[in-house]
Amino acid sequence: MLLGVRDAPLDGLRVEHRPAGPLAGAVLGYRGYRELASVARDRWETPAGDVILVLGLRDPFLAQQRPGIGPTTRFRSFVVGLHEQPLRTRYEGLQVGVQVRLTPPAAAVLLGVGMHELANRVVDLADLVGGAGERWAARVASAESWQQRFDVLDMVIGERVRAGDGPSSVAHRIWAALRRAGGAVRVEDLVAEAGCSHRHLVEVFRREVGLTPKRAARVVRYERAARLLRARQTTLAAVAAECGYCDQPHLTREFRRFSGVTPAAVHHAGSGQISTRR
Repeated sequence: MLLGVRDAPLDGLRVEHRPAGPLAGAVLGYRGYRELASVARDRWETPAGDVILVLGLRDPFLAQQRPGIGPTTRFRSFVVGLHEQPLRTRYEGLQVGVQVRLTPPAAAVLLGVGMHELANRVVDLADLVGGAGERWAARVASAESWQQRFDVLDMVIGERVRAGDGPSSVAHRIWAALRRAGGAVRVEDLVAEAGCSHRHLVEVFRREVGLTPKRAARVVRYERAARLLRARQTTLAAVAAECGYCDQPHLTREFRRFSGVTPAAVHHAGSGQISTRR
């Protein structure tokens, strides 16, 4: 399982691909992976500002159904909604599959469910799309190269998205504005841009993104700050200021909430994996 983990696997490969054309604004990227673990490995995956769909093609793995809460459950193909706590995973054996990063409004159309039903949850793909999930995995598995697998996903996702109703213009526009701002935006400004009431914006946003605008902005802001800290090109105080935190202690509190570690630990590790809890 590869939810935002940036270190290279010990035994395996990763292939990155970003679709072009009509899917470019909905699918943020594909990652094909192969990873072999002769002993069980634990990871904690931190929140990110996208919905993750994983099509597993080999051995299953274990993950919490609710990030930060409870024991792990066995999965192969699954979806992770926007979440606000680290997610514990464990895997062993041969992991092969494709991770698809989706904007929340696009995921709502692809999966045919409100994103509030997936917020802070990990859900088996079959529970959302039935037997279609197995057919998608079979088509991807039968492809002869990673590029062909990505092409298959372009077709599958494109067909599904075109057949759906499409995201609301309000949710799509406000989510894009929130991402452009890196989460450092006032809800009042989002309401003004949406041209609707605060109540209506919150209802639409929860349905098609999963969280309220304020909570989603905190996730996106954390993700941006973590990316800057991993680059190790600036100081913690500068990251706090650039990302719109009140001060460095505010940055530290938010990092502990979303990752379980301090920003200093992320900055020190750089691009390596942070194991957020033990």
